[in-house]
Amino acid sequence: MFLMPALYGGYGIDSALKVAFYPHMLMTDAKCLSYLIGLIFLQTAFGLIELSHPDNSIPVNRFVTPLHIVPEWYFLAYYAVLKVIPSKTGGLLVFMLSTCQ
Repeated sequence: MFLMPALYGGYGIDSALKVAFYPHMLMTDAKCLSYLIGLIFLQTAFGLIELSHPDNSIPVNRFVTPLHIVPEWYFLAYYAVLKVIPSKTGGLLVFMLSTCQ
């Protein structure tokens, strides 16, 4: 907001080349906002499909335990720790210690 009047005519300078704030800047901001909303829409519509594991798209059967559990990538370290530690209490303790660091 502080640079816009200085870039488009300056303070206290009357010029024929001055661009009015209302239609020009409003349309520029609206165009940038529409580009941003379009980019967010594209990312949510297509980006999540590209990043997700194919096993997560299989329909759920509540009565059958899956043969292989595929955690999300950000849980892989914790999942590996829980698989290495045989006791539930020890795994929980290591998990809490790694989270608190």
